[in-house]
Amino acid sequence: MIKYWQSMQDYKYFLNESKVHFDSSERVRLHTELWKPWQKLRLFDTDKAMEFLLPFLLQHWQAR
Repeated sequence: MIKYWQSMQDYKYFLNESKVHFDSSERVRLHTELWKPWQKLRLFDTDKAMEFLLPFLLQHWQAR
């Protein structure tokens, strides 16, 4: 995640674009058995995660 970090806006765009390319059986599966994991992915805020992780990353990079 950190190596390929995306802003929240880019991350949501990625999720929406992924969904657009699903075929009908994948969409049905997404709205049934994968609904809860999909919602967790949509709720994950990459910007807040980076705010939290940045001090640790800076510390790690400075130690090198």
